[in-house]
Amino acid sequence: MTLSILEKNPRLLVRPVSKQDIPALIGTRVDKKTNRYTGWDHPDTEGWVREMVAEMESKSPGEDGPSGTWYQYAIVDRSTGETAGDIGVGFGIPGPQQAEIGYRLLDSFQGRGLAGEAVGMMVDHLFSERGLHRLTAAVVAPNQPSIRLLEALGFRREGVFRKSFLCDGEWLDDYFYALLNEEWRGARVPRG
Repeated sequence: MTLSILEKNPRLLVRPVSKQDIPALIGTRVDKKTNRYTGWDHPDTEGWVREMVAEMESKSPGEDGPSGTWYQYAIVDRSTGETAGDIGVGFGIPGPQQAEIGYRLLDSFQGRGLAGEAVGMMVDHLFSERGLHRLTAAVVAPNQPSIRLLEALGFRREGVFRKSFLCDGEWLDDYFYALLNEEWRGARVPRG
């Protein structure tokens, strides 16, 4: 499936995950540093990653299904052709015409602005081509790079769940961010 808006960046390609992404996706899910703020007690297995990719290949992003259907997209570095990470979109979360987004980048690709570009491309796609009304994202307080990324894209913090996220035996605050379609469009209108 071609997602035209996600192919317009000279540094990145964001596309539905495929079998060729499996090694990198396994890497994003077993690397302790990459997963330190996911809240998972154990990393995903290689088998789980293979099943997830097979499921993604069998459906279209955001196709009708139960509310809360997730779809994964690969972030590909065009200069090397390597899968740098992924973006998950939970269509219908928390309700109609809304989606929750999450993202991971392999440690070796962090610090180059790739995540910000990729998430920005996805946000633009979800608002401009998919016509969604609202996007949300959750991030734990210590994850400052992710907080800066969301805020740079115009997401605003709508709430704080105090000490609701258990990470390595420590209770952390979980921040809830959101962005409306009209805010995204308004931020991109050239000012006279």
